[in-house]
Amino acid sequence: MEQLKNKIFNKILFMLSITIMITMLTLLFTISHYYSEVIVQKEMDSNMRTLERIESYIERKKDFTDNALKELYMSGDLIFDISYALEHDYGEYLEFRLNKYSDSSSFVANNMDNYFYEYFGQDNQVVAIILSSVEGNYEYSYVINHFLWNNSKRLQSEDLVDPTNTDGVQEITNDKSDTRELKNMIEFKRTLNDPVTLSELGKISVFYSLEGIEEIISLTKTESEGTYYILDKEGEIYFQSNESNNQGLIQSLDFESATKKMKWDKDTYHINTLASEEHGFLLIGSVPEHEIDKLTVIRGSLLILTCIFAVMAILITFFAMKSYSKRIRTIETTIQQVIEGDLTVRIPHDQHYDELSTISRSFNNMLVDLNKYIDEVYIMNIKQREAEMKALQSQINPHFLFNTLEAIRMKAIIDGSKATSSMIYTLGQLFRYSLDARQFVTIQSELEHVKQYVNLVQSRYPNRLQLHINISEEFLNRNILKFILQPIAENFIIHGFQNDKNENQLTIRLVEENDYLFLSIIDNGTGISENRLREVQNNLEGEAVNSNSIGLKNIHQRIRLKYGHGCGLEINSIEGKGTTVVVKIPGNGGDSHV
Repeated sequence: MEQLKNKIFNKILFMLSITIMITMLTLLFTISHYYSEVIVQKEMDSNMRTLERIESYIERKKDFTDNALKELYMSGDLIFDISYALEHDYGEYLEFRLNKYSDSSSFVANNMDNYFYEYFGQDNQVVAIILSSVEGNYEYSYVINHFLWNNSKRLQSEDLVDPTNTDGVQEITNDKSDTRELKNMIEFKRTLNDPVTLSELGKISVFYSLEGIEEIISLTKTESEGTYYILDKEGEIYFQSNESNNQGLIQSLDFESATKKMKWDKDTYHINTLASEEHGFLLIGSVPEHEIDKLTVIRGSLLILTCIFAVMAILITFFAMKSYSKRIRTIETTIQQVIEGDLTVRIPHDQHYDELSTISRSFNNMLVDLNKYIDEVYIMNIKQREAEMKALQSQINPHFLFNTLEAIRMKAIIDGSKATSSMIYTLGQLFRYSLDARQFVTIQSELEHVKQYVNLVQSRYPNRLQLHINISEEFLNRNILKFILQPIAENFIIHGFQNDKNENQLTIRLVEENDYLFLSIIDNGTGISENRLREVQNNLEGEAVNSNSIGLKNIHQRIRLKYGHGCGLEINSIEGKGTTVVVKIPGNGGDSHV
């Protein structure tokens, strides 16, 4: 007993055994009185939820139709186009539409054909749209799903739409909308009014397939077989989920939302009704009582079997808990060693695949990441100190350098060498930009730095290098890391520039996609061989170390340190044709301020 008190798993097992036995004995005496009602209520609740989902589905289709009318009224051209079509024959309407299109400056025709197909084509449950005039003289059919339309009973044989009719529009000169039957479709009919005079122009009817409702019913998880109906206020059945012989009972129900138990043809039915006054539909879910009785018998048998195997379950639980207890003690011992400062210890792997195994693997991975993080922080601190030392060294008396360059430039002006003076001035600007302590600059400032560098190159090689910048003004004030573009341009001058030719071109472009900026630096230089390109790309990812591409690697690592691994450089080149370097950074510049 002392061992039992000190082991939590044994305590849990004892309490669990007592609880299971008491619960089973209690259920054996009480389940027969309440279980049938629970099953009935569960099935009827599930049945009602299905009806509510069907109602929600119909409501979505109604809203979809109403939104189409709202968009029609918001477009003066469309409502005028429909008004003309409903007041003239089809030939006159086609002539009117052709004249309107020829007078329009747009390449896309703004008419009701395009609108209906574009808007209602978004919903694969739309079968057809019927547009009819007030007197019924003119009618236009827009069939989205020819197969469902032609196989329904809604159209008489002479109204079947030819599937080869590409425009989908059919003119009918007599009003048949009131005499046609409807099968496996729901119709939403709306009146079209003139937005100015409010006079009635005609009616629009949108027909939806009931396949969506069938899918809702098929996804319903119920253990009894029921039947679902959709009726109108006159009792006509629009939809029936399966074959059933109780249509008379269904058609006799009142148009109201209720839950009933009714007898019909020597059988008893549990019925849910959901009335939709707005749509004019009565949704019905019917479950025969004999189906629910089967569930009651089955569940009762399972309950008895559960009691028989309760003792076996307790024994199996006992042996399983012994194994879990041993594994948890191992985890506890390892955690204690980590608390004492030993970060090299690991929880031994086992052959189990459960929560304890997940905890063990996660704990081991955490220790690996912790050791790695400690190493990275240590190395990063060393590198940070080295960078600070270099920054301090680079700041030693920069004004002396600027003053000296300015004195040389003034001497060159006095001696009449304007070209030399200009080069010295440009060099001074480059040094000033380099010594600027800011980490982020605007794209415009970085481009100016590139221009100054290119000016120096052009001074050395007149008329042999052209710089093209294709960047919209809206991007010029965006932020970017300093010294991103000029080193790439310098890399082209050093490795790809052909000083014996006059066709050297350097192009800088910028596009924005998916909240990222893509700066492309394109040259037509000597390009890079396939093997050399692979070495450069590996060097960017840290897989190789090559001093010839250290500048590009430096840019790549700086971008990733600031913006994350989703950003950086991408290099593509064709030997003899040129090289393209793409810089990917966040569209907002990483929320950094210049």
